[in-house]
Amino acid sequence: MKKITFIFISFLIFNHIASSQAILNSGFENWSTVDVFEEPDGYFTSNFQSYFSMGIVNVEKISESYSGSYAARLTSITNGVDTLGGGMYIMDVSGGGLNGGIPYDDRPDSLGAYLQFDIEPNDTAAIIVFFKKLGNPLGYGSMTLTGSETGYTLHKSPITWLIPMVTPDSMIVIVSSSNINSSPLAGSTVTIDNLHFFGSGTYAEFPNGDFENWTTVSYSDPENWTSLNQYSHITGQTSVTSSTDSYEGTYSARIETIELFDDTLGILTNGVLGADGVMGGMPCIQNPQTISGYYKYEPVGADSAMLACMSFFESVMLDSMLVKLPAAADWTYFELTMNYNDEIIIADTVNISFASSNMEDSTSYTGLGSVLYVDGLNITYYPLSIETNNESQEISVYPNPSKTFVNISIPGSERADVIIINSQGKTISQKHTESGYISINTADFNPGFYFIQINTKTSRSIHKIVVE
Repeated sequence: MKKITFIFISFLIFNHIASSQAILNSGFENWSTVDVFEEPDGYFTSNFQSYFSMGIVNVEKISESYSGSYAARLTSITNGVDTLGGGMYIMDVSGGGLNGGIPYDDRPDSLGAYLQFDIEPNDTAAIIVFFKKLGNPLGYGSMTLTGSETGYTLHKSPITWLIPMVTPDSMIVIVSSSNINSSPLAGSTVTIDNLHFFGSGTYAEFPNGDFENWTTVSYSDPENWTSLNQYSHITGQTSVTSSTDSYEGTYSARIETIELFDDTLGILTNGVLGADGVMGGMPCIQNPQTISGYYKYEPVGADSAMLACMSFFESVMLDSMLVKLPAAADWTYFELTMNYNDEIIIADTVNISFASSNMEDSTSYTGLGSVLYVDGLNITYYPLSIETNNESQEISVYPNPSKTFVNISIPGSERADVIIINSQGKTISQKHTESGYISINTADFNPGFYFIQINTKTSRSIHKIVVE
């Protein structure tokens, strides 16, 4: 049984706890590089989309190759709602049509590749090559894959030339683990190696057709903080960087508003970024009182930066405050004050977030390119009540979790008042014991967590229980 006692502490212990809840990496001195995944050189893959939407990649470098050290494996994956086929492309995938590609000026007879695959029923994988001249289709070759082949097998496809004798100037390549013209089916996989052209002549090698060359996609963030960098690297942009223009120490955090996924954003948080915005934060055992630090701000137009702080208990928000930060050419002090200070429910998490543009509501002005610098952060907490009696009381509250009843046992048969409080801070029951023991019926309580406040002549303690 785990007992959480918030109140019955000495002044010495209180000072130690208060000082131990500093903001992690508050001066942004420590930065880490995160390796996200590897991309085959020369190709754009579905990894960016799968990582952003599902948190995993579906084009992988594997050592189970036909020749050389590596091959590429494509997998159609699902998160239970959406399904995404594995794809590798040599083309411009940002718009419709057969745009982009790479220079190529040979007329090969056939396309070949060593493949092993396992395609779901009613699904079809494909390998397609298009040749163009001045942007117009000139020839193509394609392979469609169904069923299963467990070992590497050479597959060939003739190149169909639409116009004789004309030499292409560019080439487009599409490799997909599912049907590109219909909904993909999760589970289809294709492993490909030694993609090449062959025929009666000598042809330019297929670019990285042996899949030996891969580049690691990575981004950097300040340690214990999260930014849009984990997503913006998809577009080659970096929203948050370290800057030697600092208030103290060597570095500050530089946050720039960028255009990402049809939105204008610049965010840095000590939590995580989810589908519903910022979540989580750093652990705490007291209610946060102030967040302070120093900033510089270079807005574009009428923009303004923002600092937001939220406190939570068991993922339930207790308080939320926001301040706007106006333009500041020099390092300027800021401070945000939180209002919540109820000792019945004490925060266990505090989230601190900065935005380089005004995103408070849909009518806010956000300036693309606005830059916010932050440094020297500090946090203070509301003090906990301090009792003058420091004698430890081993109060027992059991069973926990509880279904029909909970027992409270106070050593020394001391009389006590017992107050039951729900997760919203509302008192739902008050009891008294003269003997130091009491049993409370919880059968009619709604499932969830509750607080039991026990007041004796010499102390006050709060215990959390779960009712199932």
